[in-house]
Amino acid sequence: MRKIIVTMRGEADTKWVETRMTGTGSNRYETSNTYKGHEDYFKVPQVVFGTDHDDSKVTLNSGIHEYDFSFQIPQQDLPRSYEGEYGKIVYYVKAEIDKPWAPDPDTRTSFTIVCPTAIPANQGPIERSDEKMLCCCCCASGPISVVARIDKTGYQPGEPIPLSVEFENHSSRIVRPQASLYETHTFTADYAKFLPKHPKISRKKLADLQGQPLGRGSNASWTGSTHQLKNPAVTPSLLNCRIIQVEYHVLVEVDIPSVNNNLRVELPVVIPSVPQTSYFPST
Repeated sequence: MRKIIVTMRGEADTKWVETRMTGTGSNRYETSNTYKGHEDYFKVPQVVFGTDHDDSKVTLNSGIHEYDFSFQIPQQDLPRSYEGEYGKIVYYVKAEIDKPWAPDPDTRTSFTIVCPTAIPANQGPIERSDEKMLCCCCCASGPISVVARIDKTGYQPGEPIPLSVEFENHSSRIVRPQASLYETHTFTADYAKFLPKHPKISRKKLADLQGQPLGRGSNASWTGSTHQLKNPAVTPSLLNCRIIQVEYHVLVEVDIPSVNNNLRVELPVVIPSVPQTSYFPST
């Protein structure tokens, strides 16, 4: 053989396949396109037997042999280990026998990186507002407006999210206020043959609130003590990977009958992987 080499590696990959119909009439057929993304974090090799010279050859006697090795995980902003439907972030150690003119036997074992999710420095309240004008038979009615607020950015898994919201309905419609907590996984591709690249988004509703209908010219107020979203999130936010993100947001909206787009505002939420009171450097 040339050598026995052990490599510590960290990387992220995304991959999904999309199909579409092309052509017309009897010539219509199905085509598929593969989207892929990749990001390297580190690749640290270590020769445990033999030398780094590719032209050297060594012989290992038959029997059981053990070689000690150790690695220092690079001190950088590493994303946590992750595995999802269309992507993964993996860390592993791979051992390989480099044999000339023959397949190289190898094996690998994975390990988990757990890094604290950063909470934005500004942990103060977040407030968003918007309004919508409706038109009926060329006559504009009064606006529908919403002002939504949460007291902070970061919430622990299982911690309820209190909402403070003001709804006003000056239109001629009867509308219904509502709110939801969403978890969004976004996968990005670096490569897509023949087609433009675009992200793959997987969104899941975790909790919701339904308010009472608001008649013409009425308003309603939600307070944090009586209106809270349950937060069952067990997957921490993932914000420091270029091709995979896990994000949470509160969606407050007004359901307006016979209108394509409801009035809505979004409030970003971060779910940390460690308690907010005990952050430590990512080493």
